[in-house]
Amino acid sequence: MHAIRTTATTCLLTLAGALLAPAADGQIDAPTYMPLSIFSVWEMVDPTTIDNEEFKKPVTQLMSVTKGVVRDDGVVEYNVRTKIFDSVKDIIYTFGVDDGDLLLYGARITAGDFDDAISVPKIVFDPPVFCGDDNTVLGNPMATPVTARVKVSVEVGNDDFSAQVDVMGTVTATWNAVGTIVTPAGTFDGSDLARLSLNFFFTYSSDDDDVNDELQGVVTNKTVQGIMGANAGFVQIDGAGGSQMVLNRAIVSGANWGDFPLPLDDVTHLEVPTPGLFSLDRAIDTVADGGPATDGFVTISSAVLRQELGGKLGMTAMVDVAAPGADGTTAVEVTFKGKTKFLPDGGARVTLKGKTIHENLLKKLNLFVKQEVTAGSTEVVMGYKAGKDEEGNPIAGEV
Repeated sequence: MHAIRTTATTCLLTLAGALLAPAADGQIDAPTYMPLSIFSVWEMVDPTTIDNEEFKKPVTQLMSVTKGVVRDDGVVEYNVRTKIFDSVKDIIYTFGVDDGDLLLYGARITAGDFDDAISVPKIVFDPPVFCGDDNTVLGNPMATPVTARVKVSVEVGNDDFSAQVDVMGTVTATWNAVGTIVTPAGTFDGSDLARLSLNFFFTYSSDDDDVNDELQGVVTNKTVQGIMGANAGFVQIDGAGGSQMVLNRAIVSGANWGDFPLPLDDVTHLEVPTPGLFSLDRAIDTVADGGPATDGFVTISSAVLRQELGGKLGMTAMVDVAAPGADGTTAVEVTFKGKTKFLPDGGARVTLKGKTIHENLLKKLNLFVKQEVTAGSTEVVMGYKAGKDEEGNPIAGEV
């Protein structure tokens, strides 16, 4: 197996600035310094290449949100990605805000620590790394012990195989005050700026003895930093090759910074026309036709449909099953999961699945939707199956 070099590297996203007057009272509202949305993008520029005859055009570098994912707890994770360092060719941060806390859920910053025979994907931290809240004290290191398990690709000779690797260590977030910075996007006063430093210290082990032998002594010890602006995000970084980059222009949550060519000279928000398929968090009207949706055996009421990012579709509803000769029945809440695939013709293919136990059935009740809908659709058909009744007759139908 190829040998793995032990490394302890420090990579800086920003040149050290003079520590001048801190933000008011030495505290900041950290989440406002990392404004994230699915369309967030920052164009950084090397100011020495602007109006420089040696360069045909200024040297720029993009930092952008490449993916947004809704977690099971409702928090949206945003992947911020850029090509920053020669030693870290493709860096990813996964940030989110949970109940006012800025959290780092994962990162890929390990490139360069391993021999070329081993490649490591993004590491998802357990627990997430706390990076501040609305009362974050400047100059105060916030350390979070983390663990993770990742699947790495290992090359031995002409063969490739995968191995599970355990990661243990600490991620420390620190915000510090900086001075005023002049950029093409405007002048940022030091009172509206702060430097975020993230130190990653990891060791590695594996249940695979051969892989574990190669991991002995491998250490990741990196510090990455970026000067951030309140409601602006990234203002200054060190780009590829260590060149200093400052903010040229950006589109962030509800605002834009810098100059945009016409017709995008005032980009404050983006409206995307969509087919009139679903509203977010929409309560479905099951009473418009005189009562809940029913075929006389299965009844569906109080349905709420949720169209989420990435095409995920969810629904909750109360489901009741009639009992022959019974005076009353009991409705149970059912959670449905599915997806929406939008089609080129403007329609969509909708799938939903849910199941529940009901006191009037011998087996689980399985409910499902699989249907193509358009902007003019007013209903969907939900099928159901529940095995057989006591007489051996199949229980199935549609609502």
